[in-house]
Amino acid sequence: MKCVIVGALALLSAGASAQLNNPSFEVAGPDAATPFVGWNSFNNVIPNIVQEAIPLTGSFCGKMFGPSFEDPPGTPVAGDTGIRQGFFTTPGEYLEASIWAAHLSSDPVQGNNTGFLSIVFYDQFSNILSDVATNTINAGTPADVYEQYTVSALVPPDAVTGEVVIGMYQGDTADRGGAILFDDVAIQSVTPPDQVIVGIDDSTAPWLGYMNVLDLPQNGGLYQFGSPWAVEDLVAEFDDTTGKLTMKPNSIDDPDPYYYQGGGAPGAPGNKVMEANLYQELTDTLQGKLLTFEGTVLSNDFTSEHEAYIFIRDFAPNYGSFAQAIIPAVPGDFSLSLVTVDAPGRHVQWGLQVSGVCVWITDVDPFGSIVYRTGDGPTGCPADLSPAPNGDGAVNTNDFFQFLTYYQAQDSAADFSPPGGDGAINTNDFFAFLAAYQQGC
Repeated sequence: MKCVIVGALALLSAGASAQLNNPSFEVAGPDAATPFVGWNSFNNVIPNIVQEAIPLTGSFCGKMFGPSFEDPPGTPVAGDTGIRQGFFTTPGEYLEASIWAAHLSSDPVQGNNTGFLSIVFYDQFSNILSDVATNTINAGTPADVYEQYTVSALVPPDAVTGEVVIGMYQGDTADRGGAILFDDVAIQSVTPPDQVIVGIDDSTAPWLGYMNVLDLPQNGGLYQFGSPWAVEDLVAEFDDTTGKLTMKPNSIDDPDPYYYQGGGAPGAPGNKVMEANLYQELTDTLQGKLLTFEGTVLSNDFTSEHEAYIFIRDFAPNYGSFAQAIIPAVPGDFSLSLVTVDAPGRHVQWGLQVSGVCVWITDVDPFGSIVYRTGDGPTGCPADLSPAPNGDGAVNTNDFFQFLTYYQAQDSAADFSPPGGDGAINTNDFFAFLAAYQQGC
């Protein structure tokens, strides 16, 4: 048998379909930063990523166990650890990464500790374009036997490099036990399945809401609970006339000190992180497909207290595990893809997430918001741009100057031509806006 743990970046292979360097972890590295030749580590603090003589093939494998984070000392916090190796990419290529993993009955994974395998793609500026992951070993996995895990991803148009990442997430104090063995990792080009493309629909679509609640990072950041929520309570606001969706920080109207430090009131700091998920879901419909989620982020002015993400998730029938593709939501067009598992009963979701501290309702505006284009874009009054981001129901010179601001900044909100936009800002958009401006509301 063999074992390994993955998560950071190292040497770049010539291409994804080329053989990865040291894929069976037979050659140990010189230090904790490079525990295996060709592989770089992250959060290898003990060190907790080592070579082990329980391989699937060959003489060695990799072994990973939790880093036991404490912040401050004596206070356990959740976190992950792992190794990674990079490679050059070819946009449009469809890749499959695989690994064999196991845990032992003498040292089983416990609690909510979980292994994962992911493929991450970057543009020329090292921005993450796509992060597609699947879970591997968990507490319910049969022990003492190697199982193969795979994850597939479509290389985005602007990707220059990618990484194979293998890691382990470690939960709270009661969940520290167990180690994961990894061996024989590979990545190769394969034939993609049929593609299904979805977008950000307007309010008439069957949108769902789900809220996860966590402790603040300074209190350990541990998961507390999750439950379905009304879409408007996330907060998510649709304006079908202007073709826009605005998401804001959550403002739960419960003044309990559980949610707000000292109790809910103007100026009271939030006491919980609220992870608001707005999504659509299909069951037993999209299995074995290349699902692509496309859309446009018109603006994002959240402060550092909140983060926005775009995701696709593929859940097991009992929702006990899932594969995921997720990227940060930044202004401009996006395209995110995930190959769904070809098995009955799967629940496939695509949607938008805002995560950050809850904010009392009177204090929301300074924390910012994010705005998406919905459907085919504006329908009733497309030239109504001022005040940003949602307009005021009238078209006047303020809207003209707001368009000029967007146009000069090459902001996607100025992308008027063709209807729905094409991802480029040029004179065609200027003349299209003038036509909409003359039409008014």
